[in-house]
Amino acid sequence: MSVSQVKCFPVEARPAAPLFQGLCLLVDEVRRMPVLHPASKRPLPGAWIDLRSNDSSAARAFDNQLTEDRLKNPDSRRTAADIEGLSADRLAVLTVGWNLVTLSGARLDIPFNMAAARELYAEAGMSWLREQVVKFVFDAAPWMPGTNLNSVFGADTLQPAD
Repeated sequence: MSVSQVKCFPVEARPAAPLFQGLCLLVDEVRRMPVLHPASKRPLPGAWIDLRSNDSSAARAFDNQLTEDRLKNPDSRRTAADIEGLSADRLAVLTVGWNLVTLSGARLDIPFNMAAARELYAEAGMSWLREQVVKFVFDAAPWMPGTNLNSVFGADTLQPAD
């Protein structure tokens, strides 16, 4: 996709000539993150997670829904556990698919769905993977137009998701 084809606004809200056209990231495209081993920091062969950007429409919709809920119930109090659960929910919303393997490289046959994604991110022993996902979705580099993701991250497995 060329820079001139980048869309920053929904079609119905886009001005005829966006002022910031050349500055927009492709935040609504899905990118594949290779899963790195927590100790060696090398890619686990065959392990990846397909993710949306932290600035994607899905992320904004999740955040807007939380704000709406808060405005409707201003007296509601959230516990630390509630906030931790919301964090797992938000990461699940940003996740669109995966291929998982064990730390020793054996394939895990866990089909992707939102409930499984939430469980993955809520599990205490998965903080190493949660940290990788958070770092990836907040990084602008994967969503730069025309960027060769392999050169940015140095991983042969990193590529736009299908």
